Amino acid sequence: MAEIKSLVLCIRVTQQPLIIKITFNSTLLISDYVMAIGFPAKYTIQKEHALKNFQAFSDVVNEAFTALGWKNLKEDQERGQIIAQIPATGSLTLGELCKVQYTSTHFILESRCILFTQFVDFGKNKRNIKSLLSIVNQSIDV
Repeated sequence: MAEIKSLVLCIRVTQQPLIIKITFNSTLLISDYVMAIGFPAKYTIQKEHALKNFQAFSDVVNEAFTALGWKNLKEDQERGQIIAQIPATGSLTLGELCKVQYTSTHFILESRCILFTQFVDFGKNKRNIKSLLSIVNQSIDV
């Protein structure tokens, strides 16, 4: 398995490229630490489900949000979505937003950095979705 000790990013926003080097204090395994890069950095996944209606979906998702300590910001039954705020942990991010979109056959989970200008998430958004899915999967048959 490949190990990384530093990461160099080259981003061209203007005429001059912006070069950023991130050095890690300990060795990281690439398979365990996949970062999202974008404006803002985000991670999205789609999963099938067997929930009968939005209310059943809402109950499962809100239970997971509570277990994770995430704050439910908005629930919109017409759009079939629930949005939660994920508190900042450590100094890598300022927190994230999690949007869960419901349809009759699947749901879409998205975690994105709150700060629009944060373009690297250090794998935090993927970990958010994995945490949410682990709790949701215990409640429903996916």
